[in-house]
Amino acid sequence: MATLWTQIRNLSATVLVLSALFFVLSIGLGTTYDVVFDPETVEANALALPSDPTNQTLIDANEAVEAFGGDIDFVERIGVLGMVLIALSPLGLGAVKYRGNGAKIIDQAVQYAVPIVALIAFITLSDAIMEVINGDRVWANFNDATNAWVLGNAMAVVSGIASFLKGRE
Repeated sequence: MATLWTQIRNLSATVLVLSALFFVLSIGLGTTYDVVFDPETVEANALALPSDPTNQTLIDANEAVEAFGGDIDFVERIGVLGMVLIALSPLGLGAVKYRGNGAKIIDQAVQYAVPIVALIAFITLSDAIMEVINGDRVWANFNDATNAWVLGNAMAVVSGIASFLKGRE
């Protein structure tokens, strides 16, 4: 029978994967790639939205920039890369494995994606995470990408803490 910490970890990890997938799909694969490798383009596209409010690329860029609080910095780029790895890992879609991906650094990145995202989330989004954990977040006040970003990061923190506590048994 699974312990309480195992159940909490598994449930939060499942919500994390779903949130990561929803975040990536809500801002689009192209915008997700650009957030990691060309954030200036995403920010420029977001600023161009008023000139062409029906352009889906500009809408996706604007949602991504809003999810990050108005600008995309290095820590958020690493967080997005972590979310993509989590979505592709055995925890998610299973497209990459924990071992045998070719290079040891790739294996380690996949293996430690959840703790890395949890640490980044704890440092950068602690107020929003506490809103989620305490049940104080007003989800209707934010767009889907922002909600998926915050929920995914909150669940990474919960999953990380549960894994740590489970390991102490």
